[in-house]
Amino acid sequence: MRLPSVTLHKHSLQTRMTLAVSALFVIFVTCMAALIYFHLSHEYKKAFSQQQFTLVSSLAHTIDQRLDSARASLVNATAQLPPAEALNAEKAQQFMNSKPGLLSTFDNGLFLFSSNGILVAESPFVAGRRGRNIAFRDYFKTTVLTEKPYISDPYISNHNLGHPAVMVTAPVFDADGQMIALLGGSIDLLGQNLLEELVHIRVGKSGYFYLYQSDRTMIMHPDKTRIMKKDADPALRAALALNPPEFGGTLETVDIEGVPHLASFKRLRTTDWVLASHYPLDEAYHPLQKTKFYVALAGLLGTAAVLALVWLLMNRLTSPLLAITRHVQA
Repeated sequence: MRLPSVTLHKHSLQTRMTLAVSALFVIFVTCMAALIYFHLSHEYKKAFSQQQFTLVSSLAHTIDQRLDSARASLVNATAQLPPAEALNAEKAQQFMNSKPGLLSTFDNGLFLFSSNGILVAESPFVAGRRGRNIAFRDYFKTTVLTEKPYISDPYISNHNLGHPAVMVTAPVFDADGQMIALLGGSIDLLGQNLLEELVHIRVGKSGYFYLYQSDRTMIMHPDKTRIMKKDADPALRAALALNPPEFGGTLETVDIEGVPHLASFKRLRTTDWVLASHYPLDEAYHPLQKTKFYVALAGLLGTAAVLALVWLLMNRLTSPLLAITRHVQA
């Protein structure tokens, strides 16, 4: 009549021992899995951030090379322009029309200005524009002041009316080294040119690149409505808060729509513009989410396996003890 109580005691002891061993195993495995996951997560984020910064740095270097090339092409053109023809409208027009290669780079036109800011000639030719005064433009003032080639900040063009543009300039000197004119090549920020290609490059599936000035004025962006506007993106404010001359790095932030993303920044060498990338965290860290899932799944399966194994082991370990108990009861 005592056998049921022995059986009940057996199951009670076996259950308690199984749960105790399993609990220790679960605590140990959970701690180890958490440590491994956080270590892998830290190393992955560190490596991924470095990879993104390297990508942005490489693209910034490419843009610098293209801007250098565009500037050098203007400087070479000024060396081929005889000083005696620089202020002769017809001869200057013929000279500029003979440079179709420059127009492939400067899609918003080529311009020759006198040293006091008067438009002498432009290509493509537009009737009625000669004689306009652009001395108020910052790119003109800076070039005259420094007598060096210059890459301007964005401005609103009156050649391609209403379009945002960037002007690259090169001074023209006479035989005595005096600046007598200024040759400029304009890039339409809404056109197809060396900068516009930037907006078609993707980071992963949904990430992108953009270009802005140090005052947060947008130069290039996939959303063209943001060009020439001072952007309120928190990422830009965060980047500009860390704004030494050689600024570059990667940080996690949110955009103006509240989307968490990984942002990398690199200042250009040729100007004070900053190239940045925008990569949503959901996509950037997707492999980490998969890793977390598989670690959790492995832990659950491991726990289930240990429960079954411990139950069987406890059954074997407690059987002799219970046999003695039954013998004593008998």
